[in-house]
Amino acid sequence: MLVLQQLFNLSDEEVEFQVNDRRSFEKFVGLGVMNDIPDATTVAFFRERLRKAGQAAAAVAASILGAAVRRPVAPTG
Repeated sequence: MLVLQQLFNLSDEEVEFQVNDRRSFEKFVGLGVMNDIPDATTVAFFRERLRKAGQAAAAVAASILGAAVRRPVAPTG
């Protein structure tokens, strides 16, 4: 969800709403209809834990984005 936040310039509340609203966002974060979507407070808490642990957000985002880019895309139509 942090990657989506960065890519689309979303607040914690906005990313929570968009993951609940957009099937593509839901699939990107690996959650399905039956899964609980993390709320805005959980997103903020996780980001703070990453920061406190000394993790660079850019390195995490690059790693996740790299894995997402390498994943094959299913044809639509």
